[in-house]
Amino acid sequence: MRNSRNSKSRYYVDVSTKDLEKPYAVVEKKTKDVVARYKFKEEAEELIKFQDKTPTFGNQSIPNFLKDKS
Repeated sequence: MRNSRNSKSRYYVDVSTKDLEKPYAVVEKKTKDVVARYKFKEEAEELIKFQDKTPTFGNQSIPNFLKDKS
């Protein structure tokens, strides 16, 4: 099984110990910004799969106002 950090994806799932309500964060590799936080790992992986298949903003990164600030 491939590690999400070593795959060709532009995102990976990181587990946060600070936020216990939503511990799974989808992180953009290029900017190391948190895109979204989820309660379950499967939900975070779904976002990564969707963004890899049909990138919402093409080759550009997700705009800052849509990223998670917490």
